[in-house]
Amino acid sequence: MKLKIKPVSKYLDLLKRLNAHPVGAPVTQAGLDLLLLLFTPEEAEVALGMSFRYRTQQRIAEECGRPEIQTATLCHSMAEKGVIESSNWRGETRYRLLATLPTLYEFPLLKDHPELDRKRIISAWNHYLDEDMTKEFTRSQTPITRVIPIEKAIDFQMDVLPYERLSGILEQVDTIALTDCICRQTRQNCDGPINVCLIFNRLGENLIRDGRARKIDFSEAMMVLKDTEEAGLIHTTTNNEDGVGLLCNCCLCCCAVLRGLDPGVINSNIIRRAWLAQVQPDRCISCEICVTERCPTKAISLNGPGSAEVNYDRCLGCGLCTSACPNNAIILVSRPDAESPPKNLKQLFDQVAEEKGRLDDWHESISS
Repeated sequence: MKLKIKPVSKYLDLLKRLNAHPVGAPVTQAGLDLLLLLFTPEEAEVALGMSFRYRTQQRIAEECGRPEIQTATLCHSMAEKGVIESSNWRGETRYRLLATLPTLYEFPLLKDHPELDRKRIISAWNHYLDEDMTKEFTRSQTPITRVIPIEKAIDFQMDVLPYERLSGILEQVDTIALTDCICRQTRQNCDGPINVCLIFNRLGENLIRDGRARKIDFSEAMMVLKDTEEAGLIHTTTNNEDGVGLLCNCCLCCCAVLRGLDPGVINSNIIRRAWLAQVQPDRCISCEICVTERCPTKAISLNGPGSAEVNYDRCLGCGLCTSACPNNAIILVSRPDAESPPKNLKQLFDQVAEEKGRLDDWHESISS
């Protein structure tokens, strides 16, 4: 690969470090162009002393070979820009690298900073996502993300596990932060609501502290989900059972992940789909609401009175069709071939990293 950036070494090394994360950061010119907009050369050098786990500024200084005071200043600068994450533990500030998606994509754009050229960063991200990251999502058999059906669509199924219910996910978290959807801000392909992204626990607390999000309670979070359902947005989260860290509410035309799907046949490497829409013919009144207004992948067709049909290759199992059906003619059923998601985020990331052939690199990148 021929790279035009000179000098390129520290940015290339940093991109390779980010690419060790299971989500990935393809080592391409578009990726390097993006890092040039996010990090100064000095910051890139200090970032190379970081891990995807929190490190003290003393440890980072030792790793990158810079004086601790200088390292601390650069770490603080990067955290202010949102290109790394800081956290306070027992009175000591620690820092860590961010995965490309989510976090490095969103955090710098959630708050204006004089050193960041927002317009150029958005353009660089869109190029990187469209050219490189979409391919990266298909490199593992296990998807990083999964669809969560709307609550109403599965209310009738009493045996649904908490990780499949929106309310069940929210009941398991201590802190809920509400912030903007960067996907719709940057793509601007639809008029869906913007302030709808939910981030949980420590990551959410850090965003609230930095002025990139505001704290909300369970009731307000459920209202946000109700509003996004009415707007026809799809609920997605990481593909693990326990310790879910966020809940995205987005669309196929803007979402950094979902826009990589081929509506003709949904790629199960990109998104886990555990549910299927099922039409009850005796209740269908051929209103076509599900066909023309609600199904984001055009998985439902109408072939005559009372004969709505679902293309299972296209169905996301989001449940948007069920909530709009005036005669309750559509229900969700469990997809028979859906595998259970990994138990927690560690298992998910280890599994994806192994499938991508970089498990050793991933473990090295999270060394303390």
